[in-house]
Amino acid sequence: MCIRIALLLSLYWTLVQGDVCDEQSLLAINKHIGLGPCNKSNGGSSSPWGTTWTGKNCYDGHGGKSIGGNKQLRYEKCFNLCAYTDGCSCFVSGLGLDNEDCYLLSQCKETSCDDDDKFITTVMPGSQAPLPPSCPVFPSVTTDSRDATSDPVDPPFPTWAFDSANLAEGQGKYPQPPYDNNLECGIDLQAAYDFDYLSQIGNHPDDVRAYLVSVYGQQAVDDDKVQMTDSFRFFWNTAPLRQQITIPRPAFFVCEMRYWQPYTIPDGNTYVDMQGQRHAAAGFWLVPHDPSFPDLVQDDEWVEVTHFARLEDHTAPEDISSVGQMWYWMAPGSGIWLNVGKAVRYDTAGLDAQGGCPKAIQDGYDTIINTPWHNGASPKNGYMNYGGMVEIVDCRGAQGGREVNFQKMWEGPCPPPGAGALRSGLPNLGSDYSCECRCDMSKWYLNCEGQ
Repeated sequence: MCIRIALLLSLYWTLVQGDVCDEQSLLAINKHIGLGPCNKSNGGSSSPWGTTWTGKNCYDGHGGKSIGGNKQLRYEKCFNLCAYTDGCSCFVSGLGLDNEDCYLLSQCKETSCDDDDKFITTVMPGSQAPLPPSCPVFPSVTTDSRDATSDPVDPPFPTWAFDSANLAEGQGKYPQPPYDNNLECGIDLQAAYDFDYLSQIGNHPDDVRAYLVSVYGQQAVDDDKVQMTDSFRFFWNTAPLRQQITIPRPAFFVCEMRYWQPYTIPDGNTYVDMQGQRHAAAGFWLVPHDPSFPDLVQDDEWVEVTHFARLEDHTAPEDISSVGQMWYWMAPGSGIWLNVGKAVRYDTAGLDAQGGCPKAIQDGYDTIINTPWHNGASPKNGYMNYGGMVEIVDCRGAQGGREVNFQKMWEGPCPPPGAGALRSGLPNLGSDYSCECRCDMSKWYLNCEGQ
């Protein structure tokens, strides 16, 4: 059974029960705010996120069965429409960031499709068996959990932070912010710093334990496989005492911050979810307590990550979030894990993408690990640039001759087709402590809340 969805004033929803998804309603929603909550089951790729066949055009009698004509949607909106259209298991799109070819299909067969370099066929992920009950009950952040006065969705940024001249030159060209009235990063960070979050939650062991169960699973906590330590750098908004601390949202990419400073990022605030709403980030970070980054992993190891949907403000293939280039933040404490495969390593995060995934896959790498930039003058002792944020970039969606996927924007919360699989729990300890991560696309943040 699907739910028919109608768009009201381009932002609000009316839900009407029906036997099939109403195509025009879905198209209207996709053009404005995203996808609708229709339930469907169809065949498709065994990949967790689906896959792409570049240079393939499937249509009636040539490897596919059409579902209507051209929907005229850009790539990600077309993906969303297929995901929530009954019977759709694949779709065809054209090349280029702004291309709006979108043909929904079923029963795609690669060997029967036409060879055509002007098109890409995307195969949707197939239906999956239910997850076992032992999997973590992931900490759902379905709404902003704080009161209206805490972490406002659209707090003022300092005027210099998004100056168009600065943005045009890239992150590495930002000037240092003014330090008026002893404000760091142009915003008051002191109150959150003085709260001493890790020490405070140490006084609430039962709440900490319940939180760890939600992130890593009951079995891992019962067997003492996970404990709260000062290595945790990311906390969901469901964490203990979250209601008691107001987290600042500085323009972290342009300033230095002290070790242990709590803060959050602007990414999620730019994205409009399927209800037409913007949100504060679903969690917050602590600046690392030293620049050694002990959580960095070796090749073929698992690293904890997070990601927030955002409106893309870059244009270069090495910078944008695309089907071939999925950007994550390293986030010890998130409970969401990515295996880095073979990784190239840089120390210029916030300054230079070093050619991004186009160069990385050319050199034979699966991912990029980029730690914050530093030089002799910055940061000063006891501080870190870029909030201590480490970028993890998954390039696997463009491997195997699929470089055209760099020209397909991907702004949503979940990984794109062909990206590396994610796991929840503690994958380093095997399947008894870890489950497949299924991301719910209706959220504004990376999650394992899907079924």
